[in-house]
Amino acid sequence: MNRLVSDKGDIVPASEGTLIYFASQLARTVRRSTIKLYVAVVRNHHISCGHGNPLMGKLLLKKVLRGILRYQGQCRILRQPVIPGILLAICPTLEAWLGERDFPMIWAAFTLAFYGFLRCSEFTYPGVHSFCPQFDLGTNCVSFHPSLVCPQRIGVTLKSSKIEFSRQGQSVVFAKAPGPMCAVSAMHKSFSSLHALPVALCFRSSQVGFLPDQE
Repeated sequence: MNRLVSDKGDIVPASEGTLIYFASQLARTVRRSTIKLYVAVVRNHHISCGHGNPLMGKLLLKKVLRGILRYQGQCRILRQPVIPGILLAICPTLEAWLGERDFPMIWAAFTLAFYGFLRCSEFTYPGVHSFCPQFDLGTNCVSFHPSLVCPQRIGVTLKSSKIEFSRQGQSVVFAKAPGPMCAVSAMHKSFSSLHALPVALCFRSSQVGFLPDQE
């Protein structure tokens, strides 16, 4: 901090000038979002030491942080939108690459996630060999109606969802539709190749094991 101190001569509680200097120095090497995290750590340290919130009423500090944002600009990550046309375009490549054993599983995962607006953590697993029956998606979470032989719709129970604070699970219903992107048909084909296990995984690759969220 270059020996910047508060009015009483102590580094804690930090003066507004110290915090501004701290944020300005960080702006040379890190983004504004990271600076806000560092400033939040300083705030928590003050509170744990019995001091007040050092950010309260610091209008000049807020203006400096806003100026850093304008100077650095907002970091935008360009992502290709996931649309049916893209999925259908990569379908032949996936089928040729994965083969008859793994392609039905991957395609079922893609269509289920697409039409169910699922997060990666809601249909994948923490690692290639990690499976928690309490939270992860298993075959016991999927029900075919009226039967597995000729399903017209499926119900999928998400045991734990990030958007649900109570973490009690949510049920999503998928109806059968014509075309290769039907989630019901894809799940039916994938389930037909699964072995009968007490709590089998919905998506398991013969090459890497469980379908991890890093892939």
